Amino acid sequence: MNAVLFDTSVLVPYCVAAHPHRVRALAVVAESTQSSLECWIALHSLAETFAVLSAMPLNPRLAPDQALLLIEMEILPHFSIVSPSIDAYREAMADMARVGRSGGAVYDALIFQAARTIGASRLYTFNEKHFRPLLREGESLEIVCPALPNSR
Repeated sequence: MNAVLFDTSVLVPYCVAAHPHRVRALAVVAESTQSSLECWIALHSLAETFAVLSAMPLNPRLAPDQALLLIEMEILPHFSIVSPSIDAYREAMADMARVGRSGGAVYDALIFQAARTIGASRLYTFNEKHFRPLLREGESLEIVCPALPNSR
């Protein structure tokens, strides 16, 4: 399987026209969905995307029903969803313990574990520094920050 996984930090600007990372998010999603890559997101990213979209300081602010509509129209048709098992949760928490991280960083570890679960070759994120410490020695998963189109 030639799979890639997208972090919430890419999904949000993909959905929000006024977001400063919009062009980069659109480009990487378009490139990935139009290629032979299987595009995935972690189940947790749906809730996280909803939370961010419905709380962003936009003018006007997105109502919860608008955030849900964006997810239903812009995300669900284009991405497969990986749902974590209890073992995936255990692995994510073990990674947190291994690298000495605590708190909300466990959600990044869950997203990272989702990439492992599907055998992703790449994890696209604008928060590389959150994911790099989770790489295990010899692991081939590539952590990629989306670039501006034509700058690669």
